[in-house]
Amino acid sequence: MSIGKYVTRFTGIAIVLLAREAAAEEKTGETTVLGKRGTVVLDRLVGVSFGSATPGLAGGALGGVLQAGFLDFSHSASSAGGASLTSTSVAVRPSLDVFVTPRVTLGGELGFGYQWMTEPLYDPRAEGSGDVRSQYYQLSAMGRIGYYLPLSESIAFWPRLAAGGTYQRDTRGREVSDIPPSEVARVAFRATADLDLAVPITKHLFLLAGPRVSATLASNVGDTVTFTAVTASFRGGLSYAF
Repeated sequence: MSIGKYVTRFTGIAIVLLAREAAAEEKTGETTVLGKRGTVVLDRLVGVSFGSATPGLAGGALGGVLQAGFLDFSHSASSAGGASLTSTSVAVRPSLDVFVTPRVTLGGELGFGYQWMTEPLYDPRAEGSGDVRSQYYQLSAMGRIGYYLPLSESIAFWPRLAAGGTYQRDTRGREVSDIPPSEVARVAFRATADLDLAVPITKHLFLLAGPRVSATLASNVGDTVTFTAVTASFRGGLSYAF
């Protein structure tokens, strides 16, 4: 896909720039700026994430993604019983943390995501069957707190807890049907726990990797029915601190 091509190029450029920064950096007695009061961390400039996801559910639709800068991209295709489903999503998620003390960090994440899915579905109200195309627009905001615990000069444990809200609008329509598309607005509360290890590569550049567990509680606007999802993933990437 063309989007995947551009994401791959962006990732390559980002890696080259980060490598140049590491090569040009002057050596000092400090191994990292992490753990210093006032340090700002740009979370996962380049990275990947693997794990479970719940397509179409706010906060869980963007699992298993390639991260390039603040851009997330994912594409999946599956089949069962002769039926196929494809899903593609993109999202912009700027994320940062600030060391308010040498150990405690406060941070947050803003997000805008768009996902589209195609799946075959038989509708008894229409003759035959056709593809159902769904679109999901998502806005999210989360705040988080963390505790930075150095284990040695070369590695630290950095768990972070986050919570926030999501607003999502879903649109579903048929390719072959006279039934009009349906739209649903959905709100959700989401909580995540990141159990990351931070490994300094240079004074400002470091590897951040570890598991994430997410829990989502969502409901349609004007409806009392709720949806729940628990997802798990493993994430790794390069972050920058200054």
